[in-house]
Amino acid sequence: MKRIVLLFLVLLGGAGTITWQFMPHVAHAFSAAGTIEARTIRIGSKIGGRIAEVHMQEGDRVHAGDRLIVFDAPELLAALEQARAQRANAVAQLARLTHGSRPEEIAEARANAGKTQGMRNAEVDQARAELERAQVDLGNAERSFRRAEALRTRDLVSHQSLDDLEARWHTQQAVVHADQEALAAAKARLTAAQAVTLRMENGTRPEDIDAGRAVLASAEAAVQEAEARYAEREVRAPTEAIVEVFDQRPGDLVAAGAVLARLLENRPHYLMVYVPETKIGKVVVGQSVDVQVDAFPKPVRGRVEQIREEAEFLPRNVQTSDEREHQVIGVKVGLVEIDPHLHPGMTAEVTFPDVVP
Repeated sequence: MKRIVLLFLVLLGGAGTITWQFMPHVAHAFSAAGTIEARTIRIGSKIGGRIAEVHMQEGDRVHAGDRLIVFDAPELLAALEQARAQRANAVAQLARLTHGSRPEEIAEARANAGKTQGMRNAEVDQARAELERAQVDLGNAERSFRRAEALRTRDLVSHQSLDDLEARWHTQQAVVHADQEALAAAKARLTAAQAVTLRMENGTRPEDIDAGRAVLASAEAAVQEAEARYAEREVRAPTEAIVEVFDQRPGDLVAAGAVLARLLENRPHYLMVYVPETKIGKVVVGQSVDVQVDAFPKPVRGRVEQIREEAEFLPRNVQTSDEREHQVIGVKVGLVEIDPHLHPGMTAEVTFPDVVP
């Protein structure tokens, strides 16, 4: 009988040991305290200037796109109008280059070219005739001088006569040179008149059209820049928020880039808590937690958004396991839902489930 009882106790102990090894450990939650915070938006304007209108005050709830402040900016409007005028001119110039000359313009150019070319041809013929006449006179002047020079050796011509003939020869050389230049100029005018007609008939060169497109692109960019600067005269709410700090009035002169107001985003807030190093392994990003505020009995749901990479040491040199309780790591917990009773600055306690691997 004793042997049977002893065997039963041994079997019971073994079963208990096996059950303890395979049954899950009991989960124990742990908590960490922190302060509810809100994301802050500091609004301002790139241009600055004198405030003309104010559409908010502290405590107001604003929505995305609401006008909050308007600056008086007539010079920006003038710059915008000027940029738009330059763009319109560039559009017209490109259209003229692209479309080319109209048929009636080509017909008129041909008619004018006919008259002009006739005049230019007459000028060329006249210049050529004058050059030929001058060349003949030059030949006569040179021969007269050469004969007189030969007669002078026999003392049959006076020095004065020889000098006069030489001067006449050199003068005629200058006349020939001038007539040659006149003929070249007349030919150039004739070529230019013909080119005008050809250009009118053939249209604009591709290079000129590309240059016109480049001018238009530059004008378009100038308009976009002017529009962006003009839009900066209105300061708008970037998202739904609550005006926390604002102290500006119409007539105030504000520098460009200055902070005009501070807004608190009207969305789920967050809090930063510090978890001991010994328990940080039980915290994972995306984990659901309960957030409890002392003033309200009902907890709100939260989610772990971030675990900081570096620990904070208190004290700096941690040696024992008890001291490692003071080595903490920051954990950012976001509030999943908006609770109108929660306000930034409230102290809250976050309860983490003790997850067993």
